[in-house]
Amino acid sequence: MEPGSPFVFLAASAWPCSVRLLFLSLFIYCFFFFCACFSLLSEMQMSFAFFFLFFSFFWFYSCLHFFFSHGLPASAIAGVFVEFCSCSIGVEEKFVWKMTKSREPPRGRMRVEPSIPLDFSSLPAVQEMIEENNRQTRPKSRLKQFEFINEVFTRIGDRAINDAAAVPVLSSFLQECVEKHGTLPRSSALAKVLYLWSENGLVGEGQSLLREVLQADPALRKNAFDEKVATVSLRLLSRSASVDVDLMNNILAMLPEGAHKRRLFFPLLQHAARTGDTALAFNTLRMGQNKKIEFWDADYHQLLCTIQHAATESGNTAKLLEELLEAMVDHHPVVGKSNAEALKHMMGGEMAEINDKTGECSRCGTKLFSFDFTSIDRATLLGDIETKLIAPRVGGENHYEPERIVTPAEKDRRWREFEAFKETLTNCDYDVVIDGANVGYYGLSSWYREAKELCLRARGVDPTTVPEYQLCEVPLPVDVPPKFSLIDEMLAQTRCVGRKPLVMLHKRHVESPSKESSEWLLKWKADSALIACPGFMNDDYCWLYAAICKPDCLFVSNDLMRDHHFMLLSRRSFLRWRQRHRVTYKALFQRATGTATLLLAMPRPFSVWVQRGLLSRTHWHVPVLFSADIIDQATNRASGKQVEVDKDGDDSCDAWLCTAAKNLLNRSE
Repeated sequence: MEPGSPFVFLAASAWPCSVRLLFLSLFIYCFFFFCACFSLLSEMQMSFAFFFLFFSFFWFYSCLHFFFSHGLPASAIAGVFVEFCSCSIGVEEKFVWKMTKSREPPRGRMRVEPSIPLDFSSLPAVQEMIEENNRQTRPKSRLKQFEFINEVFTRIGDRAINDAAAVPVLSSFLQECVEKHGTLPRSSALAKVLYLWSENGLVGEGQSLLREVLQADPALRKNAFDEKVATVSLRLLSRSASVDVDLMNNILAMLPEGAHKRRLFFPLLQHAARTGDTALAFNTLRMGQNKKIEFWDADYHQLLCTIQHAATESGNTAKLLEELLEAMVDHHPVVGKSNAEALKHMMGGEMAEINDKTGECSRCGTKLFSFDFTSIDRATLLGDIETKLIAPRVGGENHYEPERIVTPAEKDRRWREFEAFKETLTNCDYDVVIDGANVGYYGLSSWYREAKELCLRARGVDPTTVPEYQLCEVPLPVDVPPKFSLIDEMLAQTRCVGRKPLVMLHKRHVESPSKESSEWLLKWKADSALIACPGFMNDDYCWLYAAICKPDCLFVSNDLMRDHHFMLLSRRSFLRWRQRHRVTYKALFQRATGTATLLLAMPRPFSVWVQRGLLSRTHWHVPVLFSADIIDQATNRASGKQVEVDKDGDDSCDAWLCTAAKNLLNRSE
């Protein structure tokens, strides 16, 4: 306060101490009460705010009345008034700022949905649920009409599992929904009831319910009948003693283009395998191929069982097997034990070994070949990376920051940063990309504690004050820098094999490096061997994009690429590229010298993929994984072994089935 301030005058006046304290306490009370009023204004009704404002001025008026009655000079009273007004103006400015800068408007009270009329349904069971719903007083407990329809449909469907009398009730309610209310239950409710009925022995009842849904107006069915309902419906129909194949095909035809998934076709393949209907099985295969479906080992198992069950003429069997193997050439690299045994039984042949260095078959003597990674494959993968991986990250999808909101300006900046990254790649001369984080963090668990303690000391933190688990458990993302010495050794090794390397490191590893790390970074930049990945992106996307965009470019990484984002890419194109371009490595650490020697494993000269042989039309080489009876390629498995087979089983096999006839096995020719 200034020397002439009224507060100083009052404090130094000759008034009794009690009077001065009363004045100061009342004034402070008014001031803070006034501030509190406006600080809460964004969460209160305006009327309450004005009430508090009036109340504050009432207290101020009482103070002034007290001052006048005790003979306070007019100049001092005027000074107090000016001081109070200046405080009020400051509070008003704060009020205006809060009203304009508030992140969200005041939330209104959630209203309770209106009661559903009792004549909504003529069914007593539904009317009971209407009364139960209308008794609810909490906002979220009372349902809207459409939500009520879904709730009733699901509850009656669930009740029908143990009470057969509920089956006709559900049928009548579905009819009311269509005729009286002009709607069908949502797809999730339909799929749930059909699934429950098919799994609990109500197959006939479920099929009748399904036919009622299919008879509804197409405009109603359009929103309620999606891929989930179609999948459950096909499974339900396939469990009937007399399967309506035409209806199953009609259901497939109802779905819009792009909505078809692999699981839709499996019930048809199962039925064909049970009945030996090769026409149905291979028509289903062809339909799936037209829809760009990539079939799995379990699907090919059903096709092989169909051929075995059909007992067709040998000539027709050979044609069907050839078509099946040609389909595998497109999408299915490795087969499980059961499929290998079925192929061996029908085609003959024996298990053989393939020389990893030459690709020569130990049985027939012919060499396996590799599948070229075409320009179409390259364009497909690059498009997938931009649309399925990078575009979501530009929009802010990040499991480390799930609640972060990215503004339009930030999105534009991110796209410009990615375009600059691509421009930098075009100006770089390289033919092998090094996954810097994968190499630099090799054996991390063995040296994490040492690196963590160094980081703590660099920040002035005593490691002994940090909990033990923080020194031992590696977090995600990793909070210590990679070993740049390992990355430099990898650069040297790739140059030794005649390659021009390019290191990819995330931006956070390049910014604010230690003195030792700075020397490595300056060296790599001087050699044009380093690119920092944009900060908003996963570094996997960067080295993946850089390696694919250059023809015949290899990449160095021990990453098995089992993460979810790799599964979003075109499986066929991705696997063919990975098999032909991935360089793996091992590091041998020398404890005495503290150095490491890296051993590179270059890609095989052939593809681990089903491929046609050279000796006859029925000569094939089929890679087999004996550790799996049927390779389970689903991603939601609890067993680690199953997941490993799924994600990396396409790069390795236990043996090869060579189907060359014995009379052709003349290696000297």
